[in-house]
Amino acid sequence: VPRGLTVTKLGGSRGVPEAPMRPSAPEAPRAPSLADVTMGDLDEGSAVRVIIVVPFAESMADLDLSVDARRLRLTVLGVSGTPLTVDFPRAVDDEQARAKFNKKTRELRVTLPYARR
Repeated sequence: VPRGLTVTKLGGSRGVPEAPMRPSAPEAPRAPSLADVTMGDLDEGSAVRVIIVVPFAESMADLDLSVDARRLRLTVLGVSGTPLTVDFPRAVDDEQARAKFNKKTRELRVTLPYARR
């Protein structure tokens, strides 16, 4: 089946025609939502890692990322919608933030150590 086409089989018995092949509608670019976010503690609770699936980004150049001690804010450049805001469970050291974009999986991984109390 050519890429972008969907085939739906009707029935299952002989003599029943297949549905005509129609191109599926391309997915409209959308801003990431909290459904695209995974967050968890690392290094025995000394850091937090946030993983965000960003299907419409091709590199870090497509992303506007800002981090402060309490939250992360992500905008996908060229995609309309509300920027994604993720609140951290506790204060982080935003000066030590590390971010990496995986082009193959289209995931942004942000690692931040928790602030010392």
